[in-house]
Parts: sequence; structure tokens; C-alpha cells
Amino acid sequence: MNNNIIIFGVGETARLAYEYFAEQNIKVTGFVVNAEYITSNTFLGLPVISSEDLEKKYPPSEYKIFVAIAGGQLNYSRRRVFEYIKSKEYATISCISSKAIIGANTKIGENCFIMENVVIQSGASLGDDIIIWPNVYVSHLSKIDNHCYIAAGVTLGGNIIVGQNSYLGIGCSIADGIEIAEDNFITMGTVVRKSTHANKLYEGNPAVENKFISAREFCGVK
Repeated sequence: MNNNIIIFGVGETARLAYEYFAEQNIKVTGFVVNAEYITSNTFLGLPVISSEDLEKKYPPSEYKIFVAIAGGQLNYSRRRVFEYIKSKEYATISCISSKAIIGANTKIGENCFIMENVVIQSGASLGDDIIIWPNVYVSHLSKIDNHCYIAAGVTLGGNIIVGQNSYLGIGCSIADGIEIAEDNFITMGTVVRKSTHANKLYEGNPAVENKFISAREFCGVK
């Protein structure tokens, strides 16, 4: 199987992924987006094609895909693309910085983006389609479910569960043994000391649940 890589996306996350792959001498062949988002035929000097032409131009037998879309709509924007790519039988690839520290007995799923100075301790588990920004600390035995976004400087204590599609804002902290429910939005700097409820927005120290708007509403999930 050819190890040429196609990146889905042409935004800042795609640019970063291209640079991380280049640092590891992994060849990126081109970029793909939905037709309505094409504003140029090239990005970073490489061709940009529409998703409608993907299988014809870059068949799944010869190319792997990395979905490089940020945390918009509580990660549902990226999730929909990831699921579309998998439905077309493409293999995906994770993008992991050589400057990340990954402990023993750690599981990392498909299409994960792990940036520099991230520490993932022994026994931690990451699902599929997760973005982890720099200087994040994931303690031992913690589990991050599919389609999550962990912003820079987040600290996860030991034996934590982060539910799918959750978004953890810059510098927030989660105490040991806490369960972050699915579809949570944890705002910047929030300190979570108790387990949370699904589809809720939390802010403050200690974290307080917003009673007026759900996380999906806040993030404009369609």
C-alpha cells in the first residue's frame, strides 16, 4: 500500500498537520475539501480537489487520509467528515509529534492529532479522531472517547473518562476520577471537580453548569 497522505481540510489545522508530517518526512500529496469550500486550486503548493473527485483522483487502495478539521460544532463537523471517509473505505493516519511523550501500554486510535509537549501517561487510552494541542497532560489510566478536542494546557487527572464529542478549553483542569459526559463544552480555565451531565456547558472554578443553553446549542450543532 502506498503511504502517500491526503489531508482533508485547507484551514489552519490542515497547515499544521502538513508541517508535522513534513518534520517526520511523511509525504503529503494533496488536499481535499467539499466543493463549496474551494477558493483556490492549490494550498501550500499542492493541489486541492473536491471530495466528489476524491476516489477517482486518490483511490483508497493507494492513499491514506488525515482529517484536519478543528473543533467546530462541538467536533461534529470533523466527525461527519471522518465517518464519510471511513464509509469510502479509506485508511486514516494519526499525526503525532516526535516531541510528544507517550507512555507504555497506551492506546491511540485512528486520525488523532497529538502535538508537541503532550504527555500521555502509561495505561491511558485515546479513541478515534481526537485533537490534542500542546502542553496537555493526560494522566495514567484516563480514557478519551472518540471525536474530542483538548485545547492547549489542559490537565487531566488520573482515571478520568472524557465522553465523545467533548471540547475542553484552554487551560482547564479535570480532577482525578471524574467522568466528563458526552457532548460537553468545558470553557477556558474551568476546574471540574465533579462528574458532569451530557450536552452541558461548564465554566468557572469550581465548574458550574450553564442552565440557560446546552453545549450543542452553544456550539451551533446542526
